[in-house]
Amino acid sequence: MTPVQSVLCYLLTSFFLFLVRVKQGFPIEDLAVRFKVSPSTVSRVFLTWANFLYFMLGQIPIWPTKVQVKANLPDCFKLTYPNTCVILDCTEIKVQTLSSKVLLARFAHAAQVYEEGQADLDIIASLLTEADRNFPCQYVDLNAGASYSGGPGRPRMEISREQLEYLVENDISIPDIAQVLGVSVSTVKKRLREFGISSTESKTPISDTELDAAVQGIQQMFPNPGYRRVQSQLFLNGIKVAQRRVRETMHR
Repeated sequence: MTPVQSVLCYLLTSFFLFLVRVKQGFPIEDLAVRFKVSPSTVSRVFLTWANFLYFMLGQIPIWPTKVQVKANLPDCFKLTYPNTCVILDCTEIKVQTLSSKVLLARFAHAAQVYEEGQADLDIIASLLTEADRNFPCQYVDLNAGASYSGGPGRPRMEISREQLEYLVENDISIPDIAQVLGVSVSTVKKRLREFGISSTESKTPISDTELDAAVQGIQQMFPNPGYRRVQSQLFLNGIKVAQRRVRETMHR
């Protein structure tokens, strides 16, 4: 067996070990016996493939744009459900009727909990509808490419206006933008100046008193919300403020 064939055989075997672990859920000790390796080797192989697949497959966009969805809608959907964006597939399983009074009481309690949660489900459905109107499906490539001029010095990092506008509009800080694009903070600031994009002018001018009242209204509608939930609801209401102000308001 040549060195290349040996490496290929190891990769295929280790990937098969990873698939067996994910599909069958065999313990590490069991796989160590099956593949004739140590438990630490099984753990290392599993983590290596898991991290590799996460970085390789995690960059693939799973949500197509609205234009792509409408272009591929079946004819029956185009006539009856032209605005379909996502289909949630559910499975119905038939079960036998309960005869025990204890089980019936538990089932009745579960049904009551479901009915009480129906109002929350209706709120979630309305929020999804509102989000679909305010957040159109889109995919923005956040990879910064390098442009080589042929002269001395480091290559220029190509960052588009679309990338910066998308990140700024989603309230991403400049240091976080630099980390996402894989460039320095100074490069991000320079590109923002070149495109004339401000990271602060998109915020809604609102006083602390008005913001407190808006947050209190959200807290009455959604008991014990987190600051991210509050900020998202504020955005749906047309109020865009920094996370710092939302935190300060919720702690006042």
